[in-house]
Amino acid sequence: MRTSSHGNSDRWITIRLFIIVYLVCLFFMDSTSHGVFTATNRFQYLAYALVDHQTIDITAVEEVHGETVEAYEIKGRRVQIINPGVGMLVSPIYAISSLLNIEERIGLQSGDDAVILYQGLVFAMAINAMMAAIFVSSLWLILRWLGLTKRLSMALAIGIGWGSMAAYYFTAGTNVQTSVETSLCTLAWLFVIGLDRGKKLPSPIFWAGFFLGIAILVNVPAIITTFGSFLYIFYKHRTKTLSFICGLLPGVGVLLIYQWIAVGNPFMDVPFSYFQSKGMYGNPDNISFLQVAIEFLLGWHQGMLWYFPLSICLLFTIRGVYDRNGLVVISWMLIVLHWMFATWYTHLWIQTEEMLSFYPWYSTPGPGGPRYLIPAVPFVAILISQLDFRSLYLKTMITWLGFVGLCLNIPVLMYPAGGPVFRSFLLMLKYGIHIPIVRVFYGFLYGEFPVGGMEIANVITWLIVILGSVYWLWGNTKLRDWLFFNQNS
Repeated sequence: MRTSSHGNSDRWITIRLFIIVYLVCLFFMDSTSHGVFTATNRFQYLAYALVDHQTIDITAVEEVHGETVEAYEIKGRRVQIINPGVGMLVSPIYAISSLLNIEERIGLQSGDDAVILYQGLVFAMAINAMMAAIFVSSLWLILRWLGLTKRLSMALAIGIGWGSMAAYYFTAGTNVQTSVETSLCTLAWLFVIGLDRGKKLPSPIFWAGFFLGIAILVNVPAIITTFGSFLYIFYKHRTKTLSFICGLLPGVGVLLIYQWIAVGNPFMDVPFSYFQSKGMYGNPDNISFLQVAIEFLLGWHQGMLWYFPLSICLLFTIRGVYDRNGLVVISWMLIVLHWMFATWYTHLWIQTEEMLSFYPWYSTPGPGGPRYLIPAVPFVAILISQLDFRSLYLKTMITWLGFVGLCLNIPVLMYPAGGPVFRSFLLMLKYGIHIPIVRVFYGFLYGEFPVGGMEIANVITWLIVILGSVYWLWGNTKLRDWLFFNQNS
């Protein structure tokens, strides 16, 4: 009876957390050129090509929108240079909208700008906010099932969800695919951990494989997480390996069919085929692989250490590798593999990106931190859950690192300015706290945001920062003791 009561309690907390994260993500949707409220959100183009023309050729969609996006001209078609998963996931929602003629009605009543706003809002609700909510609520359940208390699980789920570079990329439009991949992989690992901990879940390994297959459809580098998951399942649950492979088939099968239609080779990744055909891949002479690797770990502009301070706690988990803890070993392996992939891919792209964008190479992975490392985030959370929290020093450290992570990453939601990491925080102090989606709709209805409103936002911002800092310095030890109450006691 007590176990059932705990299960029901966790279920209701998960539902409430899901709703809260969904709404917060929606309010902070990126309104810049990287956001969803533009006519060049590339994932929408594939969705509308599938819905309106039953093809992967985006030519007709570009003619309707009056905007062109980067595409691969092959076999008489213009094929987008991205994996198709995100466009396919959102296409059913657009199909319903098209069936009900909603966009046509909005266009007749309010004009084309209103249609773009509507399309962006639909995309944000179906993809960004949904995936952010799945990510954080899955993290919360994973941490609970790994033995953490409700308070600590909640604090870590929030601290990791909004205290890392993942926070911004769940609100981005044109670069959301890595976050969607991460969300689906985290959901897959929820089923894996559930089986490990004896939770009553229907066909958990099949569903783990299914969501990993969809993650590969969204972003091919999800193969890294899938490979690590396969090794773990083969090691821990060998008899269920076939079920895992069967789960992978729908997502991987759709990707192979898409690639066969697009480039004539089911095993050729479309982006790789395009950039290889243009001769855009190449190792730069002036920047070494090691320099890129260090930048992703320690650099001011892309360093995981700065964008995700809680990752410092990984140093305390190395002992688990020597103890041959399977969960610790596979988590460490996946973190290292994602780091190596991010380094390799960025290093391969440096010459091309600097030539195309004229930005320094460390600015090209995105304005909100090292997005190629986001898939490693859930495994950092798993490793943290394996720590011995009886150490007062460790508890104090986690509390402070989580706080610093939130302070550095929440401003990025308002001002995705790129590195150094503290730049967005300084911009928030200068221009004030604002909720992006409010500005988007206010700008559409009334034009420029009033100067008086900006001044009020500045005053509120400084009051929150000053009073929050004073309260934190005075009460952080009480918060620490409350968060870790009954954990490893």
